[in-house]
Amino acid sequence: MKPWQVWAKELGKKLLDAGNIALGALIFGQLVSGRPFSLRLAIGGVIAWLILAILSFLVVLLSGVKDERD
Repeated sequence: MKPWQVWAKELGKKLLDAGNIALGALIFGQLVSGRPFSLRLAIGGVIAWLILAILSFLVVLLSGVKDERD
């Protein structure tokens, strides 16, 4: 595996982690705060997760890195 492919694989993982953090912060963060639940923020969290998950998938797909399970 080439060095840039290792970098792309790690970037893909980190983008997915960032999406999970965004989703958790914008949905579950509202539940622990004292403010009323905002559906807009929850939907924004889901959209942020979707965008980052798609970017993660595309980075790994376009880098040509195979899954270790193959």
